[in-house]
Amino acid sequence: MNALKNKFSNSKNLLCIWHIEKNIFSKCKEYFATENDWIEFLQDWNSVVKSRSVNGYDSAWGKLTLKYHHQEKVINYIENTWLPFKEMFVSAWSDNYLHLGCKASSRVEGAHSLMKKYLQASTGNLKIVHERICSMIDQQISEYQTKMATELTTIPLSVNSTIFGLIFNKVSHFAIRKIHEEYVKFKKATPDNPLGPCPCTMISTMGLPCKHVLETMEQNGELITLESIHEHWHLKRKTSVPNSELNVTNSIETLLQKFKNNYDSWTSWEQTAARKQISVLIDGPTLPILDPLVPVTRGWPIYIFL
Repeated sequence: MNALKNKFSNSKNLLCIWHIEKNIFSKCKEYFATENDWIEFLQDWNSVVKSRSVNGYDSAWGKLTLKYHHQEKVINYIENTWLPFKEMFVSAWSDNYLHLGCKASSRVEGAHSLMKKYLQASTGNLKIVHERICSMIDQQISEYQTKMATELTTIPLSVNSTIFGLIFNKVSHFAIRKIHEEYVKFKKATPDNPLGPCPCTMISTMGLPCKHVLETMEQNGELITLESIHEHWHLKRKTSVPNSELNVTNSIETLLQKFKNNYDSWTSWEQTAARKQISVLIDGPTLPILDPLVPVTRGWPIYIFL
């Protein structure tokens, strides 16, 4: 976190809620006599974490501290260890940022676990590691292309409203289902059970229209448009170019001219990213990649990297 604060001072990072709960489990569970007491405490703690507003957070935390005032060590641990970073995991603050539903590091850990399965052991040389990683990536690309082909040609069976007509086969099934969940909430609303105020967390965190936006769209006879959905969920992105379509035979002059023509239409952050990549290519060091030396030993080989 210190590196992010120093090098990316304008970025907003979140803490993994799964790891927080795991640490609370290891430090606090021993102070609860029964499993039911522990489960009840976790439910109260989750109410604090999922508070939608600052006032809601203050109220939930106040109730928890009052209810478990006899568990002084538990309260002190949470208050001193995690609450100083509450802006990084409590919904009242974290839901102000576009995290696309990623509030835990499970995706990264899943990718790490998959790579370990392909590598099989920690004793492979550079050639073996390279081949196995390439094999893993090829498999992932194949699975991705299969899923992409399916979503480009099929429609989720549970979604049959005409309001979705413009985004079928253009937005991922996952995003369509999340929007449909909001749509169902809006359709189930009644005068006795209205929608209530809109926290807009679906828009701010997922980049998807919420139930209130969908209500307005239907009242105006509008359809959900591709522009109302964050580009992350689009099946076809304007900046993505398949490797098969890349022309590596173009001269440097042609490439530079194409770059200049496209550069002006990019957003400021895309322009900045492009300039950084060019700077790395021009000014960055060129490091040779060599296989490690493998000295002859009596036991397992010892790799020496130069």
